[in-house]
Amino acid sequence: MKNDNDQSALASAHPRRAMLPRRQALIGGPAGAMPDPLMAKKLEDLREAARNREYRAALAAFRELIDRAPDRRALLDACDITRMIRPDGVCDQDVLCELIDVSLSVDADAAAEAAARRLLSLRHGDLDSAYYDIAKLYFSRGRHREALMAIVEAHRINQRSNEITFFLGVTYQHFGLLGAAARAYEELLERNPAHTGALLNLAVCHNGLGDPERAVALLERVLAHDANNEVAVTNLIMCLAASGATARAHSLLSDFETRAPYASDAVFLRAFLHERGGRPRAAVDLLAPVVAATGRPQHVVVYGRAAKQLASEDVGRHLTALQAWKAKMTTKMSASELRAVTFVLGDLHERMGEYDAAFQCYREANSIAPPSFARQPMRQLLNAVRSFDADAAKVTLDSPARRLVFVVGMPRSGTSLLEQIVTMSADVYGAGERPTIGRIARQISPGDIGAYPFALQRLSCEEKLAYANSYLEQFRRIAPHRCVMDKMPSNFQFVGLIATLFPGAKIIHMRRDWMDTCLSCYCHEFSGRHPYKYRLADLGFYYRIQEEMMRHWKGVCNGRILEVRYEDLVLRFEDTVSEIFEFIEVETPTNCRDFQANNNQCLTSSYFEVRRPIYTTSMGRWRKYARYLSELDSAD
Repeated sequence: MKNDNDQSALASAHPRRAMLPRRQALIGGPAGAMPDPLMAKKLEDLREAARNREYRAALAAFRELIDRAPDRRALLDACDITRMIRPDGVCDQDVLCELIDVSLSVDADAAAEAAARRLLSLRHGDLDSAYYDIAKLYFSRGRHREALMAIVEAHRINQRSNEITFFLGVTYQHFGLLGAAARAYEELLERNPAHTGALLNLAVCHNGLGDPERAVALLERVLAHDANNEVAVTNLIMCLAASGATARAHSLLSDFETRAPYASDAVFLRAFLHERGGRPRAAVDLLAPVVAATGRPQHVVVYGRAAKQLASEDVGRHLTALQAWKAKMTTKMSASELRAVTFVLGDLHERMGEYDAAFQCYREANSIAPPSFARQPMRQLLNAVRSFDADAAKVTLDSPARRLVFVVGMPRSGTSLLEQIVTMSADVYGAGERPTIGRIARQISPGDIGAYPFALQRLSCEEKLAYANSYLEQFRRIAPHRCVMDKMPSNFQFVGLIATLFPGAKIIHMRRDWMDTCLSCYCHEFSGRHPYKYRLADLGFYYRIQEEMMRHWKGVCNGRILEVRYEDLVLRFEDTVSEIFEFIEVETPTNCRDFQANNNQCLTSSYFEVRRPIYTTSMGRWRKYARYLSELDSAD
């Protein structure tokens, strides 16, 4: 377990299981052969120690035997350590911890749980420490769900322990529950602002939640005190690239390569920037030997993403290599790593035209420790939205309002493509997906996001102006004459808030064939939190809620919302683009069709798609998977 001064457990690599080795040959050689005399003597010494209640010696002997034994199964048949040492008769807490560890290592789950119960009974007033020890043991043996239950209980008992809080964050992060992990790290940092591990892992969480700017600020805090922290430098380069600061990312990488030119992290970072910058062949060439030698999941995901951009005849061998890698490494990955790798394999199968195999990968990826999705809060929010009174919520800013455009709708509906096209105009600044509007909604109605439409109408004019200016503050360095485009799709929930704080704002509702939209969400590994997308039935439900909300907003916003269909952008490009620019009151650039050359950095996972000219192959994609999609139509 990391202490207050330790590095992150997850920023550069996830904790690995410390499994005892498995052997293939028999302990005594071929069937009928005499056992090795030395091992037979050690086995008898082990039994004698257990009979004499010398449990530490017995467990140490067992570990030595299982490390030496050519055949693990034969040893376990000859020596059932969990029967030799009964936890009810053990009072030494260190022995009980060791017994839990050994029991888990030989898959004796019932024995491990019995030893854990005994340990808890002995701890009395020290239950938090007992649960913490048990959580670490479970985690080290790959029993992550049990580890999570134990560490949650430890934290419930003692919320002031930095070690317990940190490990709670690590365990949440293992499952990809980045929001919960971030809250744990933030709680720890309130007590100890200099906790390096918490700062690093919180940065990783924020980057994964789609907020690379906050991640960059946290990493810079680490580097301010430890300029040579390679974990922080590595993650900072990736976050800078994700936030669009590519020039600084390349500069930092050059410095890093000067210090460690042959380090695998330096090679990976160079490949990462190649892949993000549209040079997939260079990324693949760099990573192929690294992946073969080290097999780190982070390398494999970037390698796979680059490989799927190559010509189809080159994809097959990379797919075969990654399938073999996954078969060897599945048990050594965290849930979030395994999910990312499996999504990449699905993409490669699809690139090869192997649609059944692709969907099996997508389904497997979505089934790996998915976050829970509750439908009722969305229903409650929809009911609250339907009662929204636009006239009662109006406010006029007392200073010239910045020109704002909000793009809302479903993810994967073409919002990134729209941003790349519109920001071809020098008069439009692409702000990417800003979470600020959602945060304001949560501040207005703490603890119940569904109540924000009612809370909004109770705010004073001064409070509304304060919230509006807090949003505008993030664009203070953008020239006043420039229009700002915020393309956070989930802001469809908060159109009432946008209309209230910014009466002059323009809102574009991006739409796409609903089956293509839902399929694309299901087959995609998002940054940020999207709990609705892991089950097709939930995905269909979420899509219908979005449509119902937008139908209501269009009725109350009096022409301030323009609906744009992805298919129209593809098939009626000039007419559709002209309509968009007319709506936002910006002159249409003459070079809109060259949007793939736009210097505006796409900060979402759609960066690959928007580097290509207009294409039609994504239209009707769902038909290739039609046999699997019936659950999208499931009743609410």
